[in-house]
Amino acid sequence: MKQVFLVIFCIAFLTVQSATIKGTVTDAKTGEELVGAVVFIRDLKIAASVGLDGSFVLKNVPIGDHKIETSYISYSVKTTPVKVKNENDLLTLNIAMVPAGVLMRDVEVIGTKDLSSE
Repeated sequence: MKQVFLVIFCIAFLTVQSATIKGTVTDAKTGEELVGAVVFIRDLKIAASVGLDGSFVLKNVPIGDHKIETSYISYSVKTTPVKVKNENDLLTLNIAMVPAGVLMRDVEVIGTKDLSSE
């Protein structure tokens, strides 16, 4: 019985001893929330999607230096370095993303009509 209690206590203790990183993801120019953006720590395989209010939460982040990557369609990927110093820390980030510019020289549109169906 003591061994079962000890195992349960160790599991509970290990799950509590990690940091949480929360924050918001917005457009750098407009300040508009980027709903659906993905925030992740690649080496830890921890990820979260940005909700309707522009916020995200990354849980169970261990102590150490990490790089948080944020991606969103038509925006440049942003890498934010984060240092988790203590277990049970709550870090808050505000990530502003810049649109990725696409430069095109010429666009040609060609249309045809299928006369066999008439």
